Amino acid sequence: MNTLLSAVKIDDKVVRIVVNDRQLREVGEDAVKALLAANDPPTLFQRGTILTRVRLRDEAPSLQAMSDKMLQGRLAQVANWFRRSSKKYVAVAPPMEVVSYVQNLPEWPDIPVLKALIEAPTFTKDGDLITAPGYHPKARLWLHCPTDLYKPVSLEPTNEEVAAARDLLLNDLLGDFPFVDDASRAHALAAMLLPFARDLIDGPTLLHAIDAPTPGTGKSLLAKIIAIPATGHGPNVMTEARDEDEWRKRITAVLVKSPVFTLIDNVGQRLGSVQLSGVLTAEVWEDRILGLSRTAVVPVRCVWLATGNNMSMSTEVARRVAPIRLDAELEMPWHRRGFRHPNLPAWAIENRGRLVLACLTLVQAWISRGRPLSTLEGPGSYERWTAVMGGILEVAGVPGFVANADTFYQVADQESAEWREFLAAWEERFGGQRVGVQDLYLWLVGTDGLLPEFLGDGSTRSQRTKFGLALRARRDRIIGRWRIRSAGEDHSHRQLYQLERLSEAERRPADLSRPSRHPSSAEISLDLDRGEKVCEVSEVCS
Repeated sequence: MNTLLSAVKIDDKVVRIVVNDRQLREVGEDAVKALLAANDPPTLFQRGTILTRVRLRDEAPSLQAMSDKMLQGRLAQVANWFRRSSKKYVAVAPPMEVVSYVQNLPEWPDIPVLKALIEAPTFTKDGDLITAPGYHPKARLWLHCPTDLYKPVSLEPTNEEVAAARDLLLNDLLGDFPFVDDASRAHALAAMLLPFARDLIDGPTLLHAIDAPTPGTGKSLLAKIIAIPATGHGPNVMTEARDEDEWRKRITAVLVKSPVFTLIDNVGQRLGSVQLSGVLTAEVWEDRILGLSRTAVVPVRCVWLATGNNMSMSTEVARRVAPIRLDAELEMPWHRRGFRHPNLPAWAIENRGRLVLACLTLVQAWISRGRPLSTLEGPGSYERWTAVMGGILEVAGVPGFVANADTFYQVADQESAEWREFLAAWEERFGGQRVGVQDLYLWLVGTDGLLPEFLGDGSTRSQRTKFGLALRARRDRIIGRWRIRSAGEDHSHRQLYQLERLSEAERRPADLSRPSRHPSSAEISLDLDRGEKVCEVSEVCS
């Protein structure tokens, strides 16, 4: 019998593995050894709880979760597999039970960890700049970009360098977009800078919602332009889903690939997904992947974008948004002429090296001045995003950051508007009486146009159940000038509710001693050479 036919390495690359008359554990360990022996330089990584490979053949590079079939193929590449039969060895494919064993190991200690694929030089959490293509073990990032893209960034950018970088991005690149206010322009720039500074933000980031009153205003074009400096191409596009299960599957498919930008394009319906709300505040995402024998837990790292005309959103989504509002104030805005660059995407790609240098300069300026954190009050759950991105924009002299969030929330939050209308009618009909779900629902059905949109078009029983769950979810919540209170049960042990009207004092925030204030352009100083904070006449930097 050939004694070489065992699970031993016979040269620098090939392993022979016998699969029968052995413990699955032994065969599985040999399979892992074979993967490790062939993984130098690394092409196989662990990302969260899944084995992943880098796919560079597409126009937009991506990560790819190793399905069971893919892993079986890789095992066939890195080892020769045999089954012992009588006195001979028969070549076989790697058994699927071995594939499943490898997939479901609790960890793979010697397979490198990969957080994300990036497509431009990027700062690490320590403030170091990744510039060399390939895998970076300390940052756990893979950089894929042209070798000539990077131009050296000053370690301490001067006042003039910061001003030039800001002018290139805000005027040459974004200057022809009809932003309605400084805040919209600041949020567009923040979305563009975010990939270069993502590791500096320990926490989730918002959905950058590009909104306009009229089609043809440039929303999708702006989303593409925002993505070009960091990627060289447009964002990964994900259409809105019809139900929660579809939202979950689409979000999972996106996060597994690790695109730098993800765009929910042309939102036509009310954006109200529980799954979307969840991923926007999550640092990791957990879901089952088709073709994978384990649950995937992957980092949430992409920059989220959305476009739509006068978008409406649920309360939960609307409070997770950085608004970017465009308005050309024309009936047919697509007829506008006289642009700085008639083919803006082509100009941006041609000048991508300059744009990358400008983005890196603004972030490096913030780092070199001690990373001053903004004290602006942004949305809850995004304190670190507000502090870091606000700080970068303040050092760059860009006003308006997070100044329009409350206004957008009030306009886009269609759900709260529906509830305020409903509660006003409830008060008029029932006053402060105790009332049950059944009576409230039957009364709603009999009203003209008052039935909330979120109840959908299902059966009466389905709508009534949704309505009861919605009331319970809003118990004790302040909506407008009212609060829904639990009021015990009726004689049949069915839940009763009571509407409480609040005074103006009860509706105020608990602490108004230090309201957030946003500096105007006139209040921004670029006294950067002395390393001072940039807000001289504002509470923002106090």
